Amino acid sequence: MLIYINQFPLAGSRNYAMTTLFWEAGLRRSELVNCDVCHFDLEQKRLSILGKGRNE
Repeated sequence: MLIYINQFPLAGSRNYAMTTLFWEAGLRRSELVNCDVCHFDLEQKRLSILGKGRNE
């Protein structure tokens, strides 16, 4: 599925990242939708997600 996403336009890069997070991290749709840039720590290369039950 990932090979069919065109990554060069900005929307394609976003779609690729979202699909990868769904697949690799097993995120729920609501967890991904609530994700924001402020949840990303560039220094530690870490994305914090509040999951079911508000666990990180």
